[in-house]
Amino acid sequence: MDYTNHNDANNHPLNPWRLIGDPLSDSIITNIVRHNEGHRLHEIIFGLIREIKTPDRITNNLHVPIRESIIEFLEETRNLPLWVDPELIRKGEKFYSKYNMEICFLLTFKSLPLCYVCSNGAKALYITGKMSPSTDSKSIISRRLKETMMMIHKSFSPDGLSIEGEGLEYIRKSRLIHALNRYYLKNKKLNSEKWDTSSYGLPLNQQDMAGTLMSFSPIVLKGFDQLKISLTEEEKEAYTHYWRVIGHLLGIVPELVPDNHEKSWELAINIIKHQGAASIHGQELTNKWIQYINSMYFGNLSNSTPSSIISHFTDDVSKASNLNISTILGIRDSKNLKDKMIIQFMTRVFRLQHKILPEGLIEFKNKTIQNNYLYA
Repeated sequence: MDYTNHNDANNHPLNPWRLIGDPLSDSIITNIVRHNEGHRLHEIIFGLIREIKTPDRITNNLHVPIRESIIEFLEETRNLPLWVDPELIRKGEKFYSKYNMEICFLLTFKSLPLCYVCSNGAKALYITGKMSPSTDSKSIISRRLKETMMMIHKSFSPDGLSIEGEGLEYIRKSRLIHALNRYYLKNKKLNSEKWDTSSYGLPLNQQDMAGTLMSFSPIVLKGFDQLKISLTEEEKEAYTHYWRVIGHLLGIVPELVPDNHEKSWELAINIIKHQGAASIHGQELTNKWIQYINSMYFGNLSNSTPSSIISHFTDDVSKASNLNISTILGIRDSKNLKDKMIIQFMTRVFRLQHKILPEGLIEFKNKTIQNNYLYA
């Protein structure tokens, strides 16, 4: 479907997707609540997450409809789609192994901040953060980032998406957590901020999930242009195909997971055009994100540096969408010499390593750094 050039907000073709969640995982929650097990909802879902490879330990004593919905979920999510291309999967794994430091950098300074641009989606992220057992924003951000990076890392590992793959396991867990958060956000007794579906759409809906997927796929690929690292068409299609498979496993409808990187970029921009708007929640999340980056990478020297880097790497999205992304996020490019030099230095380091280091050494370095972060 063509999502471009639709100025009528009330009849925009993306609107229907804002009222659809993930029926497969949502049915588990519905059956738990319907059969008077709502008081055990958290216990059952997190028990299933812990025992996802041996679910009988959790399901044996549950009502038949609950057990059947869990079995259906596990069966439906265990196999890759028929259209998967094994060769592109192999090349996608190779691409990630070669470029995962660049990907992590672009996720940090481009993709994740763009998730705060869409005001309704940012509201859901903000409230679920507040519902976390931890009240420390730094620990919440750190946990969310590590969970996201772990899912990506495991998914792109060799055979990560196979039936026994750890990537598939993490994707299933993410899908269950999304369903749980969707229920909590809609529940007026549990969410003090009273989610209004008619105004915001269903929390964690199809469009929001697709927007996040696009920020990890074509948005990242565009970032390589900004790093002045040339990718082959084959590399772009392999990376896009890999994320298309992940999108399928996450329960995103095929209509919102295009089959090539150019269409994916167009969808990403159209979602931002449709949902992009300044919001208190989005700007608060951005501010907390910048504080976290500053403390982790820049020693709390200045908030201007991460803001400038984010402004620099989201500028292409601003131009494509005709929206000022920095203004929406409540940040600005300081344009001072120090920040410009840091941006130039970082991009040159990425480019230079691919010119002077053997590919095998780059992959070994990337794997070592990634493992030290994820398993610290």
